[in-house]
Amino acid sequence: LLARHVPLTDANRRLRQGDWKYWAGGPAGLRSELGATSLGILGFGHIGKALAARAKAFGMRVMAANRSPVPELDTVDRAYTLGKLEAFMGSADTIVNTLPLTTETRGLVGATALAAMRADAVIVNVGRGPVIDEAALYEALKSGRIGGAIIDTWYCYPTTEEPEPLPGRFPFHELDNVVMTPHMSGWTHGTVRRRQGTIADNVNRLARGKVLRNVVYGGGAAG
Repeated sequence: LLARHVPLTDANRRLRQGDWKYWAGGPAGLRSELGATSLGILGFGHIGKALAARAKAFGMRVMAANRSPVPELDTVDRAYTLGKLEAFMGSADTIVNTLPLTTETRGLVGATALAAMRADAVIVNVGRGPVIDEAALYEALKSGRIGGAIIDTWYCYPTTEEPEPLPGRFPFHELDNVVMTPHMSGWTHGTVRRRQGTIADNVNRLARGKVLRNVVYGGGAAG
């Protein structure tokens, strides 16, 4: 979002060539402030909650949509159910998908939901790629129906047979209104440390007969 609002990479490249396109006082450098925009978070688990807190720190207006009711928090200005998906999609300048991929969420954001977005809105996918219908997303971007996309989670991934594939079945790489990253948004030293800590804690819990934390699948209860 910051890179979307402040063209640091382009400004750096241009100034190295003596191009002052973005200098303060010129029209190209004039931009909106992040705090004057709104953010819609699709999926309000731990990622969605963390994102809402950070967005509020910038002064953004925050909307959230979730399968289960969104808790009342100071970081959320308005909550939606997934039954009101189109209304939610049209509620913000930027929509961020954080939903996991399940049978219920696959293709959840299709042509109808994308058409409900504001014409200059940007959609960000850090959840799972197929939650957003690939063909519908490509068409919305190619036609200029929406302002752009920042895509971190994809539709095609490296395999033994194809170690360096393009990340989609459609040529997203040819579109100027798309920022593409290789599923890297959550890969940090902190992520690794937290995972290691959770694993160690669960080993201790198992040895003591306690309820395990963060159980995604299994017969036991999650704590």
